Amino acid sequence: MNIRQLILATIAFSAIFCFSCKKDKPVNAGSIQISTCKIGSEVLKFPDKTTGIVNDADVIITFSAPLDTNSAKGNIVIQRGDNTGVAVKFSFTDNNSTVVINPDEPFDNLTDYKLKITSSLSGSKGESFAGIEYSFTSAAGAFAIKTITINNQNFMPPVKGKNIALTNLNILVEFTAAPDTNNLKSYFRLAGNPVFETTMSGTANTVQLHYPATLSGYTTYYFSVSSELKAKNGNTFAGFSNSFFTALDSTLKFPLITDDELLTLIQARTFRYFYDFAHPVCGLARDRNSSNNEVTTGGSGFGVMALIVGMDRGFITRNEGLTRLDKMLGFLETCDRFHGAWPHWINGNTGKVIPFSTKDNGGDLVETAFLMQGLITMRQYLSPNVQQE
Repeated sequence: MNIRQLILATIAFSAIFCFSCKKDKPVNAGSIQISTCKIGSEVLKFPDKTTGIVNDADVIITFSAPLDTNSAKGNIVIQRGDNTGVAVKFSFTDNNSTVVINPDEPFDNLTDYKLKITSSLSGSKGESFAGIEYSFTSAAGAFAIKTITINNQNFMPPVKGKNIALTNLNILVEFTAAPDTNNLKSYFRLAGNPVFETTMSGTANTVQLHYPATLSGYTTYYFSVSSELKAKNGNTFAGFSNSFFTALDSTLKFPLITDDELLTLIQARTFRYFYDFAHPVCGLARDRNSSNNEVTTGGSGFGVMALIVGMDRGFITRNEGLTRLDKMLGFLETCDRFHGAWPHWINGNTGKVIPFSTKDNGGDLVETAFLMQGLITMRQYLSPNVQQE
C-alpha cells in the first residue's frame, strides 16, 4: 500500500467510527426531570416523608420526556424500610413519558417505604437522570367487618335478622384483619350490655359469639360492636350496629284450660270492664280508660247486656245487678234528651250533653238504639213474678 492509499483508508475508517458513535450515543443528549410523582392522589414530596399513603394505590411518575422502558423497569424500585423489595408490574402511557407502577399486593399497614429512581435511568434518546429517592409511610388501612351471620343468617345491614330462635344465639363475625383479643368480649353488646361468650373461630380474623341466656319472643334486640375495638396492628374500627327480631315463644304463659273455662273467663273479664270501670256516680259505661267523666249511651247498652251475663253466670248476685240497673235508670231519667233521644256522650256527674263534634251536640239515634236494645233485653230477662224485678 502506498502513502496515498494509506491516507484514504485512514479517512474512511475515521468516518465509519464517528458515524457508529453518533448512532449509539448522541452528543449533548441532555437530561430528563420528574414532572410529578404520586401514589393514588397523594403527591410525594422530596426530601420530606409523605404519610398516610393509601394501601392499594398505583405509583404514577410523569417525566419531562419519554423513557427507555427497559431502563425504567430496571432502575425504578419500591422497598420497605428494611430494604426488602416490593414486587411490581410496570405499564407506560403518554408516549412512554409516564410510568404506572402497580404493586402485586397492597402496602402493609403503617409501614415505611422508599421509592428509588437511580441515576442509571435513561430517556428514549439517551437522556440522563440525576437520581432521587422518595420516602413514604402507608396508612393504617381498613379494619371492618367483612361478613357477619346470626344463627347462619346473613346479618350485614341493611339485612335484619328475622325469626331468631330464643335459645343458642350464635353470631359469627369475620373481620378484614385480626382483632386485638385483649378484653375482646367487652366490645360486643346486646341491648347495650356485654353479655356474650367469645371464642376465635377458624382464623385469627373470625370471632364467634354465643349468648347463653334465653331471649324473649317477638322482641326486637339491638346488637353492636364498639368503635373502641382495634385490630392487632392498631387499625381503628368504625363501629357496627344492627337489630334482629326473635321468633314466637311457644311455651305456655297461662294454665291450660278447657273451652268452657275459656268462654267463662272471657265473659267474666268483659263483664268486669262494664261493672267495675263504670262511672261511680251514674253507673253508665265509659267510652275508654281515658274518658274520665265522659260516659257513652251506646256503650251503656252493652253494659246492660253485660249485667245480664254477670247475674246469670253468678259473677255478681241478682240483687247487685238490680241495684246497678236502678242507678243507671235513675240517672238516665235526668239526662239531656232531644225529642226523647239521648246524646252520644254525657257528663257522668251532671247528665249534660258532651258534644260529639262541632255540629253533633244533640240526640243520637244510633247510640239511643243500642241503649234501648240493652234495656229491652233486660226487661225480658227479669221475672215478672218477682216484686223487685
